[in-house]
Amino acid sequence: MMNPEVDPLTQISLATAALERAAQALSQGGAPDRSRELRHAEAYLASAALFRRRAAKRTDAEQRAALETRAAWYEGRARAKRDGLDMPRDLRTPAESLDVVDRMRQTIAELCARFKDVTADEIASFAQACDGAHSAAECAELAQLLASLPALARNLGVKFEDGGQIYLAEYRRPALDDCVEEGAWDTGGTGGHVVP
Repeated sequence: MMNPEVDPLTQISLATAALERAAQALSQGGAPDRSRELRHAEAYLASAALFRRRAAKRTDAEQRAALETRAAWYEGRARAKRDGLDMPRDLRTPAESLDVVDRMRQTIAELCARFKDVTADEIASFAQACDGAHSAAECAELAQLLASLPALARNLGVKFEDGGQIYLAEYRRPALDDCVEEGAWDTGGTGGHVVP
């Protein structure tokens, strides 16, 4: 059901993101565990309530503000988990930030594989077919951008094989989501995987 207070394009974008998360979870061998996400949301709300109670007992304004900020962070995480949304950047843990970049590199790798031979002329023809004003220079820029994506993907640990297969290098994940100290990494890594 559409929410009349939210822009329809935003709603479509959120629904698309939720479907992409579900498809990714299925491709990795499991359906998204909605009950787990809701349990996380409840735990985050409980943490937020704890920080709000602590803040209410503080007389020092700076300490109270710090506790209120922590409570708001947990409430924001709870809202995202409850609503099944991607975690906003300012609420992500270090591991979630790595996962976002991993999804980005997978998407870039797929773009490279699917559209590696698109030319500036084809882009210009499509722009004309859309009855849009187009610039040959802008179409050439877009074609050049597409051609530069493989180099970007390689810097993110993507390996393109001659047969069209794409391999993703594994990456280290923080041992704990709250851990931000440099060098505190889980040595197990992600195991690397192949883009279908």
